[in-house]
Amino acid sequence: MRQDVPPWAGARMQKVVAEQKRQHAHRGSPCCLCQQPIDYAAGPDDPMRFSVEHIIARSIRPDLTWDTANMGPAHMRCNKKRGTRVQPPAGTTSRDW
Repeated sequence: MRQDVPPWAGARMQKVVAEQKRQHAHRGSPCCLCQQPIDYAAGPDDPMRFSVEHIIARSIRPDLTWDTANMGPAHMRCNKKRGTRVQPPAGTTSRDW
């Protein structure tokens, strides 16, 4: 049975994005996808601005849409490029050595 994907929009989303941005800017967290620095002061048209990345895509696990443990900082460009593909966390290998 497929669950409906909750919308990632509205006041609730804006609040979560603002809090995630505040926390990650304070830490200086890099992009969880490319590991490069994020310009947390970048404007809304800058592809290198902060965005919230759902580590496990919402289309795969809609129940994790609002789980902050499933969120990471990413450049908007990297986030859009990844789309809904599954990507292992940075620093992991494709097989056990």
